[in-house]
Amino acid sequence: MKLKSGLAGRFKIEAYKRDASGAEIPGSRRVAAPWFNNLILDQGLDGWAVNKDINRVCHVGAGSSTPAVTDTGLSSPLAYTEDRSSLTNGLDNSGAPFVWKRTVFSFGEGEAAGNLAEVGVGWGTNHTDLFSRTLITDAQGNPTSLTVLPDEYLDVTYELRLYIPTVDAVGTVALGGIIYDWRARPSNADFNSTGQTSPGWAMTSPRSLPGVTQNSLAYDGGIGDMYNRPSGNSDSIHYNTIEIAPYVDGSFEAVWTATYPPDKANFTNGIRSVEPRMGFAAWQIEFAAQGSGDAIPKNSDKALVLTFTQSFHRVAV
Repeated sequence: MKLKSGLAGRFKIEAYKRDASGAEIPGSRRVAAPWFNNLILDQGLDGWAVNKDINRVCHVGAGSSTPAVTDTGLSSPLAYTEDRSSLTNGLDNSGAPFVWKRTVFSFGEGEAAGNLAEVGVGWGTNHTDLFSRTLITDAQGNPTSLTVLPDEYLDVTYELRLYIPTVDAVGTVALGGIIYDWRARPSNADFNSTGQTSPGWAMTSPRSLPGVTQNSLAYDGGIGDMYNRPSGNSDSIHYNTIEIAPYVDGSFEAVWTATYPPDKANFTNGIRSVEPRMGFAAWQIEFAAQGSGDAIPKNSDKALVLTFTQSFHRVAV
């Protein structure tokens, strides 16, 4: 069962000055570059999958080569900072819903002075350890360069978005010699600041398994809408019954296997739906046997093993 989600990111750059006491001089702050989109690199997606701190360091440079997904770093690096002066996150469902994480990177006085044309974020102080890279653009989206003066400070804001699907994923799966149609959609599609201790969506690695007791629930009722959860009676399995396959570079997917042992989820009318919580997402998946529409039968003599593939890809903002 393959479940898909998309990632996107964007930057904003501001320059300003401080007085002798270190206070920002009122009126000195200028938007050197308004919001512009980035390119998430292939190695960035791989890094996110293995839980690297993908926005720990911000790099700026003077290079003007067109970014490509196969890039690993800036083409002409000038400076970097590990100073993250602000970290915020949340949910935006005013249009296509997404959870977001914003990081403000702060360069000290003159640290980023010069003519800047490219920017990126990543997990290391080596400029080749990048999650994303982009050329700085103007308000019309055209590549440009900006000049940072020796007495100016620089704030670079990076916003990473994880889009929550609004269209159901569907497919078939064979269980015990029976073919079942399945339908999947997000569960409790809201921002989850606790990192999957409850259902929801969070800016965490797709292979991140928290140590919680209710990692994947089974229900005897059907799924709800994307802002709710399945109905009916429920039973949960412990996180130690979840297996995450080793990540394969370039696959951009996390493979999870959940085992409902003989003593779990033995409902009179069978298992109609499950609610796996996998890394950044909680999903709800409903099953119906082809022909009869029956739920999945299970009793204390049987274990149910389900494999989920959570794929992730870059999307345009």
